[in-house]
Amino acid sequence: MLAHDWKLVTVLMSKLASIIEETNYIYTVRVGMYGKRFAIKHIQQQDLKWAPLDKTYQRFKMRYKKDKKYVLTNSYRSAITNFTTRNLKGHYAHIGIPKGYKPQNRVVGSSGKGKSRLYRLNFHHPRYVHFLEYGRSGAGQVQPARPLWRPLLREMRDFINNDKQYYYSLLRRKIRSYI
Repeated sequence: MLAHDWKLVTVLMSKLASIIEETNYIYTVRVGMYGKRFAIKHIQQQDLKWAPLDKTYQRFKMRYKKDKKYVLTNSYRSAITNFTTRNLKGHYAHIGIPKGYKPQNRVVGSSGKGKSRLYRLNFHHPRYVHFLEYGRSGAGQVQPARPLWRPLLREMRDFINNDKQYYYSLLRRKIRSYI
């Protein structure tokens, strides 16, 4: 009986690194999925107390029946994705708009016969994302900051701190599967 227990310990020790690696990957994917869900929820519910839109821009958006911030063509929201990467230090969850993302270039609406058209284009551009996050001023334009990613980072930190029991229970289940 005792020899059998030592064999089990030997098997567990040889598999422990791969068990922890697999658990870390599964948990990182979970964090990424929740992060994407939280970002989209903030855009839909408009619950981050963003500065109001400029009156002119608000009138422009109302022509397309879009009164929410971050929402005009939905290309920004639909571009938000999550993926994981791995390096020597571990797994990382990435949430946001991937580099090189190119939405469909199609007309969403137009402001009148022969006038400017609104294309589903460039609302994912890193400079645009930076303007939304930090705001900008200059050349007669002022855009107040409407941060999404900084509050999300704080929210994800709290989520991970409160979700540790899930990680430990996942690790225990993986270990018990070898017993």
